[in-house]
Amino acid sequence: QFSTVANGSINNNPSEDSINAAKEVLYRNYDNSNGALYFWATYVPKTSWIWTRTIVNQIGNHYFGK
Repeated sequence: QFSTVANGSINNNPSEDSINAAKEVLYRNYDNSNGALYFWATYVPKTSWIWTRTIVNQIGNHYFGK
């Protein structure tokens, strides 16, 4: 959520697959994150602050927290 802004990829045009995935989430009210506000990969160095978040889900190598 933050790295895409930092590296400028937020300005890229989305692929058709990305658009379809977003529509599925919007129209089916599908939320694998269980209402998370943050997510982070287990393999990327993080500040200790992120570990103060309550972890609400894990999908593969990604944690989702509030």
